[in-house]
Amino acid sequence: MLCNRIQENISEQFKDMLAWGGKDIESSTFWTTKIKTALESANKDDNVELRYTNKINGNSVNWEFVYDFIYLRTGKKDIGDGYFEGNNIIRRVLAIVESEFNPNSKEILYDFAKLLLGKADLKVMIFYHSSNEASNQVISEIRRMISTFTQSTVSEQYLVCWFDHNIHGFSFLLFDGGGGLLQENGCPTTGLT
Repeated sequence: MLCNRIQENISEQFKDMLAWGGKDIESSTFWTTKIKTALESANKDDNVELRYTNKINGNSVNWEFVYDFIYLRTGKKDIGDGYFEGNNIIRRVLAIVESEFNPNSKEILYDFAKLLLGKADLKVMIFYHSSNEASNQVISEIRRMISTFTQSTVSEQYLVCWFDHNIHGFSFLLFDGGGGLLQENGCPTTGLT
């Protein structure tokens, strides 16, 4: 299940965080590279593309498709030239992912708001904040945003992943489209793509 693989791979990529140097901790590029590795490893389906902004041979290739990361079921895993044509058309959006490592609540919530607008089996928000207290305030606001968004449906699922300063790793919550808590430890072991 994609939800479980995303969660497991994020945990794996950040398990050694205490060993990171100050330069790495402060580098959003470093965090993003870790997330990219986790999300790429989570994709086990030959008919699913993971799209994000990338560089090939030093040249920017804008395969980011609306969100920081998006899992699209298409006709093939190879993005090719990035366009949707022939057999490579969008059939389903499995997951959309936004990430924010600037420890600023407004920036985190701005990125989360993009997920409210998306149509996907799973919507994932990954963030870092300066303290657990600040993270808890952001999570409360995320839950409020979900529950007050009038176009939400209860069947929608939001995986919220944040750096937990108590465990020096990521913690996870899974909410439904009404803001109700589905799973305290993130993804269920069955049921999600």
